[in-house]
Amino acid sequence: MDDYEAKVKEQVERLNSWSYRDIEAAVIEKRISWIREHAMDSTVSGPVTPRQAFERLFFDYMGLFRDDLIVLEENEDKITWLSKNPCPTLDACLKLGLDTRSVCRAISEKPTQAFISQLNPQLRFLRSYQEIRPYAGHCLESILKSDS
Repeated sequence: MDDYEAKVKEQVERLNSWSYRDIEAAVIEKRISWIREHAMDSTVSGPVTPRQAFERLFFDYMGLFRDDLIVLEENEDKITWLSKNPCPTLDACLKLGLDTRSVCRAISEKPTQAFISQLNPQLRFLRSYQEIRPYAGHCLESILKSDS
């Protein structure tokens, strides 16, 4: 079994035996621990930008490929992209007949926000639940800087 298949299997097992709240809490803990361990790895000075948070989360932490995340819009206050990367949660939901709109909102939105808030508390993660796989060919997501 390759690494990706193992991740899908693990996610299937979690979705079958854990509450969404417990999955969410475990992911938050794992992501915040990673940020704390790697805080000194950054050469960023000043507040982390949406682009820097995007790169830290998807490339440094998740190890995704740039070709799987297509940036649609970017400025100093916002980055919007299409996620087309292999996704263990998507594949686990497909195997289990679960709706990604509810599963992803319940188990991945707060962990993603927790991660980027550690980098810059002014950043907000947004996901479109109208454009989410498998209902679209991608997941439409953004990180934006808020004034509050």
